[in-house]
Amino acid sequence: MPYLHATWILFFLARIGQAVEPADGPPSLVPLLPLPVMEKDRPGWETLESEKAARFNRLRSQLNDLSEMLRPLSAAPTSEPDSEDSRVFPQPFQGFEPPAETRDHPQEFKQLDEESTMEPGSFPELFADGTPDQTDGATSILRDLDSSIESTSDLVADRYRLCSSLFATGEYQLCLTVIEELNPVELKDYQRIWIEYLKACCLRTLGDQESAQRHYRLIVADPNAGWLAGQARWWLDQMRQREKLEQQVAAVKTAVDQWELEVNNLVPSQR
Repeated sequence: MPYLHATWILFFLARIGQAVEPADGPPSLVPLLPLPVMEKDRPGWETLESEKAARFNRLRSQLNDLSEMLRPLSAAPTSEPDSEDSRVFPQPFQGFEPPAETRDHPQEFKQLDEESTMEPGSFPELFADGTPDQTDGATSILRDLDSSIESTSDLVADRYRLCSSLFATGEYQLCLTVIEELNPVELKDYQRIWIEYLKACCLRTLGDQESAQRHYRLIVADPNAGWLAGQARWWLDQMRQREKLEQQVAAVKTAVDQWELEVNNLVPSQR
């Protein structure tokens, strides 16, 4: 057995010696370092380029997906949180009763239509040439509103309702202007919280995210906010999520631009 092991050892040593045998020729003619190889002649260069192109397409797809995720975040919540506290709802008009249902009065309707017919000569100021001055619409609205109201309490209530109407019709800048005319001391708690919420929503829609977040936080911290605190908290979460997605989109876009530059530099003939 020892003789057999020695034979195998000598056999393997002989094979190893053949593997490391130096190249033919004088030692000075054997190159010590490999010759430089062009980038396109390097083995596997096509595979490397295809991998880079695939990664570039993957980053571009991620950028598109993140952009699609940003779109629904600006939409309003589809449902409002339930709450037992109903004090934060705007109060309805006091003393208003809907008219009784009328049916089968064609003669009365015909008479009203004939009496309400407007001739151009009857109201010349409505048909005069020229365009109204729209540079200060909120001031004009408030002036007309103030002139038709005698009581201070009624004035505050109507301005409060006017803010809700302007917000509902999308007049966010006018709504903010009317809100600035309100004195918070003259408002009740539920009115003050509702006006604060309208102000935050107007600022958010107009692009002032920092100010909107500040007003939303005031609502969340108010113990009397009721369900509006849940609404404000929901908007804060949506705005934070939007900021995070915008940061991810910016990072992916930077990576895509960098890879696009590298690919164009590696393949100048395809530019």
